[in-house]
Amino acid sequence: MNKTTYKPTIAIDIDDVLSDWGDMIIQYFCDVKGIYLEPSQTTENWSKMLGVSDEQGRIEFAKFATSDYVTKKLKPLPGSYEALKRLKSKYQLVILTSRSIWLRDTTLDWLNKYFKDIFDEVYFSGVYDNDKDLDTCASLTKSDKLRGIGVEYLIDDQPKHANAAVGLGVKALLFGDFGWNRDTKILPGVVRVTDWGGVADYFGV
Repeated sequence: MNKTTYKPTIAIDIDDVLSDWGDMIIQYFCDVKGIYLEPSQTTENWSKMLGVSDEQGRIEFAKFATSDYVTKKLKPLPGSYEALKRLKSKYQLVILTSRSIWLRDTTLDWLNKYFKDIFDEVYFSGVYDNDKDLDTCASLTKSDKLRGIGVEYLIDDQPKHANAAVGLGVKALLFGDFGWNRDTKILPGVVRVTDWGGVADYFGV
């Protein structure tokens, strides 16, 4: 009788981990808004980037998230598919994203296009699916969802999520070399990886 081999679970973020999200924001602001943003100026809080109210910030984000910049131009980061293909033989791979649930169809379409048959589940953390102000939403972490789905590893570009994961006993990889995570304090146990080659090296694949 064959026994099912246990596979540890890795939860993986999408934007700026799998996709070139930040680059698309910069391109969108330049092309559509006539505003040039430095990479370090991009933030989850669109009201601050544009100097508008939270309500208008949400509206402006929705315009971007439903535009061709996300639905057609957004591309996977180099080496991501190849590394995940190798990881899949040893680990269960799931998505854990901060995207709002109203982006579910767009998100699943993009994952199916570039990462077909890679992920076992897709989870939306829900941090932006509430009526709190954007500063409060931007301070929330994925800890509640991490507790619920039970993962051994998290790969994320946001220090707050990596730190929260370590606090729960989850091994965390802080992905990328971005203005928002380069000089931020991280807890012992959070491992920095600059790209998908670094991820592959960490897991030995």
